[in-house]
Amino acid sequence: VLTEKSTAWVNLNFDLRFLKKSKSFLWASERSGFKHLYLFDLQGTMQRQLTTGDWAVDSVEFVDEEAGFVYFTGRKDSVLERHLYRISLEVECGDVERMTV
Repeated sequence: VLTEKSTAWVNLNFDLRFLKKSKSFLWASERSGFKHLYLFDLQGTMQRQLTTGDWAVDSVEFVDEEAGFVYFTGRKDSVLERHLYRISLEVECGDVERMTV
């Protein structure tokens, strides 16, 4: 359904999440140079990029389909600190909300 290619290598991850409500799946990719989250339909067509920027998502922690949020750890504020964040499933590259202090 989905193919990742790189001239060097593709890092494996465990961030594949199938969503029942929207019949789509969440995938983490380093296609931009940083690991970010993307939403695809079940045919493998990208619906939207959820996170973007010069920082990396570490891992998906939880998907709350009812509320429409993805919770993930990442290093948006500093490469030295890992925090829990959330982002909307409904908005392309929406506002990332930090959940930890």
